[in-house]
Amino acid sequence: MKHLKALIVEDSEDDAFLLLRHLKRGGFEIEYQRVETAEELEDALGAYQWDIVFSDYSMPHFDGMMALAIFNKSGIDIPFIMISGTIGEDTAVQAMLAGVDDYFIKGNLNRLIPAVERELKEAENRRARKRAELESVENKKRLQLALTSAGMGVWEWNLANDSVYWSPECYRILEIDRTIVGVREFFDLLYPADAEKLDKLAREAVQNHTSFQTEFRKSDKTKGIMWFASNGLADYDEAGNPLRVIGTIQNITERKRAETILSESEENLRAIIKASTQHVWTAEADGSNPEIFQFFSGLSGRPIAEIRDVVEIIHPDDREPVTREWEESLAKRRIFNAVIRFLTESGEYCFMATRSVPIFNQDGRFRQWIGTCNDITQRMYAEESLRKNEAQLQLVSDTVPTSIAYLDRDLNCLFVNKACAEWFGFTKEEALGKNLRDVFDAQAIELVRSELADVMKGRTLTFERSSILADGSHYLRLNYVPDFDDNREVRGAFIFIIDLTENRKAEEELRKSEERFRSLVNSIAQIVWTTDAEGRLLSALTPEGSVLQGTAAEQPLDWVELIHPDDRDRAVKQFEDSILTKSQFQTECRMKIYDGNYRYFISRGTPVFEKDGTVREWVGTLTDITNNKLSEESLRQSEEQLRQAQKLESVGRLAGGIAHDFNNMLTAINGYSDLTLRRLAENDPLRRNIEEIKKAGERSATLTQQLLAFSRRQILQVKVLEINQIINDSLVMLQRLIGEDIQIISALNPSINYVKADAGQLSQMLLNLVVNSRDAMPKGGTITIETDNIYFDEDFTSRHAGAVIGNYVMLAVSDTGVGIDEDTLKQIFEPFFTTKEIGKGTGLGLSTVYGIVNQLGGYIDVKSKVNVGTTFEIYLPAIKSHRDSTENRRDFSNLKIGSETILLVEDEDLVRKLSQQVLEACGYQVVEARDGFEALDYCQKNENQVDLLLTDVVMPLMSGRELAEKIQLIKPEIRILFTSGYTEDAIVQHGIRDLEMNFIQKPFTFDELSRKVRELLDQKK
Repeated sequence: MKHLKALIVEDSEDDAFLLLRHLKRGGFEIEYQRVETAEELEDALGAYQWDIVFSDYSMPHFDGMMALAIFNKSGIDIPFIMISGTIGEDTAVQAMLAGVDDYFIKGNLNRLIPAVERELKEAENRRARKRAELESVENKKRLQLALTSAGMGVWEWNLANDSVYWSPECYRILEIDRTIVGVREFFDLLYPADAEKLDKLAREAVQNHTSFQTEFRKSDKTKGIMWFASNGLADYDEAGNPLRVIGTIQNITERKRAETILSESEENLRAIIKASTQHVWTAEADGSNPEIFQFFSGLSGRPIAEIRDVVEIIHPDDREPVTREWEESLAKRRIFNAVIRFLTESGEYCFMATRSVPIFNQDGRFRQWIGTCNDITQRMYAEESLRKNEAQLQLVSDTVPTSIAYLDRDLNCLFVNKACAEWFGFTKEEALGKNLRDVFDAQAIELVRSELADVMKGRTLTFERSSILADGSHYLRLNYVPDFDDNREVRGAFIFIIDLTENRKAEEELRKSEERFRSLVNSIAQIVWTTDAEGRLLSALTPEGSVLQGTAAEQPLDWVELIHPDDRDRAVKQFEDSILTKSQFQTECRMKIYDGNYRYFISRGTPVFEKDGTVREWVGTLTDITNNKLSEESLRQSEEQLRQAQKLESVGRLAGGIAHDFNNMLTAINGYSDLTLRRLAENDPLRRNIEEIKKAGERSATLTQQLLAFSRRQILQVKVLEINQIINDSLVMLQRLIGEDIQIISALNPSINYVKADAGQLSQMLLNLVVNSRDAMPKGGTITIETDNIYFDEDFTSRHAGAVIGNYVMLAVSDTGVGIDEDTLKQIFEPFFTTKEIGKGTGLGLSTVYGIVNQLGGYIDVKSKVNVGTTFEIYLPAIKSHRDSTENRRDFSNLKIGSETILLVEDEDLVRKLSQQVLEACGYQVVEARDGFEALDYCQKNENQVDLLLTDVVMPLMSGRELAEKIQLIKPEIRILFTSGYTEDAIVQHGIRDLEMNFIQKPFTFDELSRKVRELLDQKK
């Protein structure tokens, strides 16, 4: 029986039973769960691992397509089979496209069993493929990680197109440009001989179906010669044709350098030993010392068998002190050094200078003596020379940790020390007298065969390789030294074996430590420096140090000379205090860098003391904080500009409010003056008084307009303008205004962009700046007016509060006057601030310019230097479009009076009464309202009796704009005329701009009001 875990989506228990019975007949042992709702289906999919899902298509509150959607969302990869008694062919096709694996009609399940078996098998195959793909990806990741951790790169040479793929690790190891893809390009970087050898080896390996290994060099301007080790293997197609060569590469530069150093050292040591006339010997702890007895046998003429102890041939007077000194040297682990008289073959005693070193194992047990004997009989009286030779012998004995063996020409082992025997796992007895072929296997013999052949020809050889022992875990240096007889014939060879394993580990640890230290130094932002005890700069351990030393510092730099003169005394005192207190030194100062400029640094230093307490050197860091200093200064300036802008904004709000109230009063004053003048005869004695009142009112109105301009609350007639035309139209008037002792020069960009502004305001702004420049040049001078197209970038806006990124038109007015000091510059745009005498100015000129510029969305800047001059730079947003070719201009000279009904809404009684009299004098019927609610109530009750609504913009309870919108709903054809002496920015932008001419500014005159009303009433409906 085949076990099957089935999830059945079916509302009919009977239908589910029939399905299960059919599956059991097909040989399945069923474990199942039946669900009827979406919630049950979601819970079942998440709670258990199913083999298959069967779903009915149509259920009372749930259907098969909904079940399929929930199943697809779960991401489970098992078959989904739909079974229904109502599903049509079109519906079945849609279900298959949506993800159903198969479908069946209830009552016709003949092919159900093979279909289930097929779908189960396909699902298992899909899952197996996914597992294989995931395992393949994971294996690739493991391989790449292993290669990277081993410091190896992978390359692939495509033999068809001669291109090379380099792994990222290859580029790092080889230090080559990523654009190098051809093998010839790569070979050009190598030594020619190495490139030729590498090419030859690779091609021979391809031809012979073998792998290859080689080493090659490339030259680097900064690192010198770099060594690399590479191996490769060819890949072939089914026909045996080579496709590519794949291999790995490693940087072995440090290993090569270490080999060179060690080779030279061993060569020197070998030369010393070779040049020496002394006999080098060892004495084992177990007393097995045939080489010593052989030496003394030849010396005394006795057979070795007769020499039971070396003491026997020592002079009787020397035996006791020699024995005592020998035992003490062993007990105290010190060098044994003595001159001993030995009995010779002639029966006389010779003097032997004997020096030996006791060698102990790591566990403290004595292992052997290594020593030398030198016949100094003929040199006893040359003690000074003897002492020098003994010192040399002592140095050799103390510094040669070698395993030593001696082979004759037939490769018989005639000498082996304990270290050598233990290294290869033999006792000395097992090794001595045996042929090397009997000791090592054929593979080991083959490895050293050519080397032994060369040394027997008289060549001295040095090799480094892994141990020929089975585990190969040690790294050795092998020195082959030929032994010549008196006829200069080679009679044997010494083999010196030095275990370099610990050295290699130490070198690797040192290299890693140096790399970690260098990485640490390079990862910090500071300059790491050292000085001598007097503070002379010796080195900088990071590239940033060059900002101090430059490129030609041959002598140590005195760090005090690099410090800015203003900071020098303070820094030197802190340095001296640090020496006295033996504490860390820290100061902030300006220091000169290589280009002669000064930058701000925080210098920290720590003294390094000798054992006697004196300072040997200083080690420390320099942190460049110049950018921080500049940022702090920029922030201070920005904060100052922000405070100035906030101050001007506060004063502007006050000025705007005052101007609003003045406009209402001036509307009444000027209006009633105008009405009175119209009723007085030309010779009336009161007429002159009324005219003076009207002139005073008009001058006051001008003053309020300046206040509104400063506060950015006046109503603008904004149009597309060319600023050069405004300037050219004003030059004649400006020249007459400033006098003949001042010359005006214009430098206007002929390709200047357009601006959107009020022409009158631009003229007023230009006039104010020119007058300000004139007052700064009481003895005459030059005023320069220039324009240009400017772009504010992010850097400019970050350093100038209020500036916004974008294109601008610049208007600059410069003078050669007395200039402005720094304190005055801080208040230059404040209203009522003036440096002129009392009665010589209002102090609103520059504040008015400031208000106009800000209302137009621009930016203003002032630069000045005392006794040199001042430049005001105004930046207005630029636009690319052209001015309108025609303007709506009407001739109001012949306007007629009317008889229409006007609804007058004004909360200020004086203005309302005046407006009523003016309109009624023109023949209109006037209905008064004090606020929007009264006006709205009147219109609702008399909707056909109002022709024009004249309303103030700013009123309590309901604004003029809101009132107009509500009345237009009642009477769409009504004309609207707004009036105001003060309007917020939102009303200016959204109320006046789209209404064009449907506005009249307070204070208005009799003629202005009557003409404006007549114009609106006469417009075509």
